[in-house]
Amino acid sequence: MATNTLAQRPLPGPRALPLLGGRTNMLPFYRNPFRFMRWLHATYGDIVALAQGDPSFIFAFGPALNRQLLAQPELFENGTGPLIRPPKNTAVERLFTQNLPVMNGAHHKQQRRLMQPAFHLSAQPGAAAHGDDTIGVRRSDQGYVGD
Repeated sequence: MATNTLAQRPLPGPRALPLLGGRTNMLPFYRNPFRFMRWLHATYGDIVALAQGDPSFIFAFGPALNRQLLAQPELFENGTGPLIRPPKNTAVERLFTQNLPVMNGAHHKQQRRLMQPAFHLSAQPGAAAHGDDTIGVRRSDQGYVGD
């Protein structure tokens, strides 16, 4: 019986430092997360590993990929813990260990569903107009007229 296998190419990403490993690539992320993520996306594409070929920490860019990740928590799982261990019983520990992006499975889905109503447009009247004014964007599909 023959099996079809697809050739897999290693995940793109910056090279890991010899002897120190791929987690050292988090240093520029901690220094300036937005700049680092923009650089990763521009340099390597929509799916990028923290260290080339290492699937243990992956960035997914774009609404389609993020929708896929967030809507199917049973398929995509976060690691067993944060990259750095914060002090026990502190606000920093709660920030790193008890927030929606680091939750997995049914618990993630339950907490996400609890939060969704707060972000619905009907729960925030005027938020869309305020956001448009703030960033200077007008969306013609909703009847706004450009400046």
